[in-house]
Amino acid sequence: MSKQESKSLFGKDLRHYTESFSPHAQSAYKALTYLITNGGTHREQYAELSLAAFDLEIYHALSQHHEIEISRLAVRNQDTELLKVYYNSLGRVHIRLEHAAEIIYDDVDDNTMLGYIQLPQSLYEQAQTNVQEIVAAEERAVAQLRLELSKLDEANQLDNALSQCIDHVKHVESVCFYVSDKFYTLIDRHNNLVTEKSRIGYLNKLAECPLSSWDDNAVVIVSALHALFLSGRAVRFEEFNGVVLSALSLYGKLNHLVEMYYNVNNKLDEPLSDEIFTLAQQIRQLTLQSPNQSWLRYRWIYGLHFFKTEHIVENTRPHESSRVILKEFGGVYRMLVGKKMSLPFDEYAVFKDLSQAALEKALKGDKVPYETYAANNWFEYLLQMIVTSAVKASHSDYGMTSTIRNLGQLCVGCRSEIVEKIGDYSNKDFFTCWVANNMQAVLPEKTVDVIASSCQKRMMFNRWHFIPGNLQRHEIRSDRHWYYPPLIPDIAEHSDVHREAHHRAAVKYSIRSPGPDMSKPSFIVNGIAYRGFYDVRTVRMDGKPYDIEDMLRVRRRTLWLSAFMDSWREHLMSLDDPTKGFQFTGFEPGNYYDTSFDHGYLLTGLKEA
Repeated sequence: MSKQESKSLFGKDLRHYTESFSPHAQSAYKALTYLITNGGTHREQYAELSLAAFDLEIYHALSQHHEIEISRLAVRNQDTELLKVYYNSLGRVHIRLEHAAEIIYDDVDDNTMLGYIQLPQSLYEQAQTNVQEIVAAEERAVAQLRLELSKLDEANQLDNALSQCIDHVKHVESVCFYVSDKFYTLIDRHNNLVTEKSRIGYLNKLAECPLSSWDDNAVVIVSALHALFLSGRAVRFEEFNGVVLSALSLYGKLNHLVEMYYNVNNKLDEPLSDEIFTLAQQIRQLTLQSPNQSWLRYRWIYGLHFFKTEHIVENTRPHESSRVILKEFGGVYRMLVGKKMSLPFDEYAVFKDLSQAALEKALKGDKVPYETYAANNWFEYLLQMIVTSAVKASHSDYGMTSTIRNLGQLCVGCRSEIVEKIGDYSNKDFFTCWVANNMQAVLPEKTVDVIASSCQKRMMFNRWHFIPGNLQRHEIRSDRHWYYPPLIPDIAEHSDVHREAHHRAAVKYSIRSPGPDMSKPSFIVNGIAYRGFYDVRTVRMDGKPYDIEDMLRVRRRTLWLSAFMDSWREHLMSLDDPTKGFQFTGFEPGNYYDTSFDHGYLLTGLKEA
């Protein structure tokens, strides 16, 4: 890694993506667009959210004047204002007055000077006027947030709210946002938000100070974290990753969520509150209306900034034929269930029949009459088929699913005993079924082996992280590391940049569809409701990013998997001692199935014994 690449709070210097800047310099607007989108990898509508108010106004002004250039020379002509343009290892662009001090976010951060813009005085003055209006609006919004926090303080609830904010931040993978020209983070390479070892976190310092001494940044940050969590748990924090968090953008985000949910549901049970924390709770209630709806919430993720943003798709049925089940599972259905599958059919019912029959054969010790690779029995083989179907349907390089090996352990004991078991789990209590799409035909076997093993171990680690997040907060041991489990599907781009495990596994583009799907009830075992208990994930190592159709196809397989998991749970709950029931023994790290092994026989289930 070069010196420049090593300088970044993100862990990778994002200037790497804009090294070929010179072809764009003839138009300041095009050059800035190239920079803020990280060389065209980011979507402009989101990329510009990283710009400070003044920078954004200048950028918008330049969008109407493509003839204005960026020059290497600091020359100011008559009737112009000279602005300097520079950007840093975080990929954040600054457009500031020539003599303004440069912004530095941390000792490891530094800037690259690109040049100067001669902005006509009229454009500069209009931008200044716009900025002044924004500043005034922001001051009013901050004052309103301060009033809201004062109400919490008067009710002796502020200390608890701040304590919860500190705790919630710790249990989200990445939190990193700009407030004014400061960067607040809790990511792999940097943390200034919460106390860690000898370094006292920003939020922890606030806990020692009265509200009256908090500056505007503190008011915005605490209000935002508290409101965002109330609106949809801690994953909402990530909707400001790599962008500007302000009082105005906070209100804008919450209003956008309300509008988005209302447009698909056309239903508000009560008038929306003017108080931000009450509004946030109302938004949370709107999200809970998503089960059994024709629409689906999902998130789009940009890996370079850890940025996530929620969307809704109204038509959740993928554009693939119902016959895909007949084609892929018709043969094994005849073999296991003993009758033909015929259209029309209920997909859940089909996979319930398949799962129950496969489980019955697995329990009897019946052998699968052909090579099963990583699977050790019929039930595991069916799971492998479902993952293979997801990989094929989404045109992926590989895919996987993961969950617990011995569900029976969670089926016995009182709640406190279950909580203790979950606290004592290790990665080895989970497994990952990993399937490659013809990878050994195009990559060296050792390379595929490394990718498979890396993914399997990482997903076992992730599942270990997620399962405690389903418990009540007070039930989780203080020494147990955990994250809130994922709830809704997501599509990610450039996920291989900052995460070493993702880089090693070439996770350029990915889809994650958690189970049970939000259209289904929680996966309830022994009275405890679980989300993110399993999932289906697919990966493309290169080529085109995934689209909504790909995500819906992967999600369809998660819905099939819900029948599989329900069959397993019902089997265990029918036993006097569920711990003696079926448990997964296959899918050890390094064992996997590649479609190049047997030319797709596994997918159809039609290979003769």
